[in-house]
Amino acid sequence: MDKAQFCKFVPLPGTKLFNIWLKDSSIKNLENIDWNKFNFYGQNIFPTYSLSAKEIAIAQKKAFITFYFRLNIILKIILKIKLSQMKFLVRRFIEYIIKQ
Repeated sequence: MDKAQFCKFVPLPGTKLFNIWLKDSSIKNLENIDWNKFNFYGQNIFPTYSLSAKEIAIAQKKAFITFYFRLNIILKIILKIKLSQMKFLVRRFIEYIIKQ
């Protein structure tokens, strides 16, 4: 496996997890829920009973770094990069370094 996706917890309405989350959360009325926050990639994270929103964000970052910063994964990614993409990446990297 050379690709992974690490999504944040999203309690979807109609599921057991949603009912558990709703029972354990400070929200007691469905009308008080900001439905715009319901996505897998946004900054808004729904805390769970045992993990805060910050702990969930840290776990997601740790999972991403642990998975993708392995030598075999890095080499596979590099080998899949086309020459035109490599030029773009090198140029952006140099621009980044210069700005620092």
